[in-house]
Amino acid sequence: MQAKLAAMTDEVRHKWVKDIVKRLMKAWGLKEQQALAKYLGLHDNTVNNWVQNRTLPWKAILTCHQETGHSLDWLWDGNSEPNAAISQQQTKAFKAGARKVLESCESIEMIKQLDKNGFEWVLKGLMTELNKAFVTIE
Repeated sequence: MQAKLAAMTDEVRHKWVKDIVKRLMKAWGLKEQQALAKYLGLHDNTVNNWVQNRTLPWKAILTCHQETGHSLDWLWDGNSEPNAAISQQQTKAFKAGARKVLESCESIEMIKQLDKNGFEWVLKGLMTELNKAFVTIE
């Protein structure tokens, strides 16, 4: 998965994240990015920032999967039926990608702008949430 992300042009990654957001909205029956942000308890601009910054919404994908039953494969790349069964291979690949992002923090552009305390706070929160998600889908 890391190779797939690294091989993407900025334009392709932008479209990919935008398509993920569209599938999240479709899964929850929402029409606008602001409605998705509100549903997830996020700031109004957060979803738009995911798209503009090409940031993968890992937690939102996992939450959507858990709440709606839509497959991770469909949420991730749209290549299967929304309610298709999730293979162990797909789950492992998704988890491996999430762990890589967590470890490197390369796709979280805002972290680069934080001071040390802010960085540690964001990283601790992200690790906690991803660990909860991993335990839930294992």
